[in-house]
Amino acid sequence: DWFDVVNYHFYSDWESLPIRRPRLAAAMKKLGIADKPVWQTETGSSSDPSLNIRTDYPNSPETQAADVFRRIVQGYGFGDSLVVWHCYIPSMPNPQSDWRAYGVRDPQGNPTLAGHAFRLLTSELVPWTKVERLAADPRGANVYRFTLPDGARKIVAWGSGTYAAPAGAAQFVSVVPAADGTFAWQAVAPGAALPLSPVPILVK
Repeated sequence: DWFDVVNYHFYSDWESLPIRRPRLAAAMKKLGIADKPVWQTETGSSSDPSLNIRTDYPNSPETQAADVFRRIVQGYGFGDSLVVWHCYIPSMPNPQSDWRAYGVRDPQGNPTLAGHAFRLLTSELVPWTKVERLAADPRGANVYRFTLPDGARKIVAWGSGTYAAPAGAAQFVSVVPAADGTFAWQAVAPGAALPLSPVPILVK
């Protein structure tokens, strides 16, 4: 009763969140605070391939852009009320810093690939009325369904195997943009098998 919000930071690889987040929920239940809202007040990954602590996919601008969806979507899908990316604009480049290249914009303010991915996420999925976790398997499929205020449903999926486009689906796109920040939407028919990879796709 002395606090209103439970918060945590998550910087490990995205695969471990489906394992760790339920442990947090179990601990909250054991402590009698399961009704408290949960805020993920820091998460993120670096785009610098030479920085291999916390995550080492290996890191790149492309894996960072994918992480914008993998981390934020997972957080909300597991019940977080707020998910905050670290950070907006990084400090000036410092080859000795363990926190370099985490921003979604570069030090000059230009959007990175992650910045363009972040805009895609907010423009297509915000606001939503409901987020449903349909699958969360670090070694298999990860599928989340967003319902928007107008009733539209959109899917974010990644992992391995295939995902059958749902009824009403018409387009899908990789959440990692081209070098110029653009996204190449492709037509899809309901029921079509979409191959999954570590890079999420957005289906609408």
